[in-house]
Amino acid sequence: MPDRHIVQLTVEITDDQNNTWVSGDNLELHAPEFSLGNATLVEIQGNGNGVIERNETVLFQADLINKGSAVASNVMSHVNTSSSLIYINGASSKSHGNLNPGGTTSIDYEVDLDNALWKGTVFEIELDAEAGYYKADRYYTFMAGEAMEDFETADFGKFDWQHSSANNWYMESVNPLLGSFSARSFNGLNHLDYSELSISMDVMAEDSIIFYYRVSSEDNYDFLEFYVDNNLKGQWSGIESNYTRVGFLVSEGQHTFKWRYTKDYGWTEGQDCAWIDNITFPPNNLYSNVSQNNRPASIKIYPNPATSRLKVLSEEIIQKMELIDLSGRKILNRSVVNKKSSELNLSEVSAGIYILNIQLDSGQLLNEKVIKR
Repeated sequence: MPDRHIVQLTVEITDDQNNTWVSGDNLELHAPEFSLGNATLVEIQGNGNGVIERNETVLFQADLINKGSAVASNVMSHVNTSSSLIYINGASSKSHGNLNPGGTTSIDYEVDLDNALWKGTVFEIELDAEAGYYKADRYYTFMAGEAMEDFETADFGKFDWQHSSANNWYMESVNPLLGSFSARSFNGLNHLDYSELSISMDVMAEDSIIFYYRVSSEDNYDFLEFYVDNNLKGQWSGIESNYTRVGFLVSEGQHTFKWRYTKDYGWTEGQDCAWIDNITFPPNNLYSNVSQNNRPASIKIYPNPATSRLKVLSEEIIQKMELIDLSGRKILNRSVVNKKSSELNLSEVSAGIYILNIQLDSGQLLNEKVIKR
């Protein structure tokens, strides 16, 4: 039954003399109505850089809202993923009690990310909530790592950038936001001319594009403009000494992002240009052509999470391995002689998260996170 559904109620009374009275009225019925809000992944155990990456534990969070006009009783949530590289840490269902009309409750689950979840890997997490017959479900799409352009390659070779005019953007090392380089519009534009930089991609899920800009131009006449699919989203002018952060929501699908510095018919002020830096793209296909051979895959550990035995395969000879807990206490130690594979017996190891240190014959020391169920 949907919330605020109108039911027509008719009452008919007949006495023993066959006299009949009929009365009717409309009744409004009340029910819960669920809505699942946007979700986030927050790093809770990893390298501390705030970016979702392999070998980390993250917190999946989303809000459940009761938009209906009746209490939702005994609310349950369930989380699931079809990815073999994503593991729900603990129970995949939770109880949230009752949810009042107009109320919101936060749903969160810990999620472990596999060692093989390389940067650019797109994955989905499904969340559903229910209270009796009333349900809501939603799929959330995320990407491992950030598809960020910071221009620290000192060229436009990291992604498939396009210069759509003869007045190309170029790298500049003076006053970048972070690091050593930013992208600057063409130096020496003529009046009524422009300098344009663009990139196209397949956006995997609705999210925001975020970037930093700085402009030094004739105020209200010469502009840095930003377009999504030829639709102007923002423009800025004047003389600014600091970078400003902006973001724009982007829908799922194919999109072209374009930055254009454009001049009017006369006059020049400032350095007559614009800079952009640290562009964070929404989940996309930019990494889809990255060769697996270019990834640092010298060690394979499986199954991870493990229940009893953990197998280790290496491209190089393994000298020794040691398993330590998060306090630094050594749990297991194993020497390996002239082998590229080995196995650890975890049957006596308590459930939890550990670090496996692997020393190779070349002297290289690798550290991998291991989850024991």
